[in-house]
Amino acid sequence: MVSVFLAILSSDGLEGDNFQDFIARLYKAFQHGGCRIVLGTPNGVGMTGEAPELPPLANAFRFPVDLAEVDERHLAHYDIVCVIQGEGEHKQIYCTPKVENAADLFGAPDVAEINVGKAMRRVDAKADEGSLMNMVQEFREFAVADRKKTGT
Repeated sequence: MVSVFLAILSSDGLEGDNFQDFIARLYKAFQHGGCRIVLGTPNGVGMTGEAPELPPLANAFRFPVDLAEVDERHLAHYDIVCVIQGEGEHKQIYCTPKVENAADLFGAPDVAEINVGKAMRRVDAKADEGSLMNMVQEFREFAVADRKKTGT
């Protein structure tokens, strides 16, 4: 099963119904796409849970936090890393399959500037279920193909 690490790096946490709803929809899209999801903090501590538990789980992850604490060895176990960063109206959500250097991804001031050698996608927080599922399916197919290629 393809595994996903969903990291909330937004410094104002997950306040606001719209953003929590988006997290829940993104989470469900990964689940429906046949992925195992771990919600976590950048210091390598993760939590698993079902979609109905998302609001209390998400509320537990409050930032700011020292982004240098990211444990690259922990993230290396995941096929897909999804990062949510920014504040207020400026929140941005990026996904990338098989990040080459997770520490660079989490430590950089702007995720969009990082060249990880693989496609990085910005996800619209107003995205509908269909577009989220399409994105998840693309990354899932990429991760499965990468596994076959590398034999992992």
